[in-house]
Amino acid sequence: VTWANPADFAGSVREWYERDRWTNQNLRAELWSEKDGLLGVLQDVADRWQITLRSLHGQASSTACWEIARTFYRYGEDMPIYVFHEGDFDPSGESIPAACLTHVRLILETKFHCERDIRFELIGFRSTDFDECNIESVEPKSKDLLLKAFYEKYGEDVRFAEVDALDKSILIGRVDDRLQELVDMNLWNASGEIETAEKAQIVSVLSTLAA
Repeated sequence: VTWANPADFAGSVREWYERDRWTNQNLRAELWSEKDGLLGVLQDVADRWQITLRSLHGQASSTACWEIARTFYRYGEDMPIYVFHEGDFDPSGESIPAACLTHVRLILETKFHCERDIRFELIGFRSTDFDECNIESVEPKSKDLLLKAFYEKYGEDVRFAEVDALDKSILIGRVDDRLQELVDMNLWNASGEIETAEKAQIVSVLSTLAA
């Protein structure tokens, strides 16, 4: 990328600069997706709230778990970390994030010698979504090795669904609603006002160089 002059560059900086609004909050949050296909749907809400959006790619790899653990290690020891998950309502949708969190906690304990207050919350698909959102059950994967345990947990009449069956406005709205409940919005908005002032200061300095 090139610019005609410092003033031209200053205009770009105005768009790029973003203050970390989580600095003064007493929690952290992430948004996980079972599927890559949901990333485009969820990216906007993740960007607006400045939270990390991760895809577990069907099964979280050791490398992914290591990166998550390293990120969580950097957060404050007494700071709760909320993990919001979007996944299918089936054996894999339940086991994938559970296995990932188990691995992450193990890495934190054995490699970073610490613990973190990780709070898992299912955004969708939830068992109540079948009736509340009028979603039809789909056929389970008959070769799924975890299917038997799933039936034992929920009963033989359990229903199955893919998270994609939910309207994207529901998936996004639940993230918005939950974060508005958790975040100190006064501090969040105050940080936004500081960001606006800082942008103006940066542009002013760069524009002076262009004079």
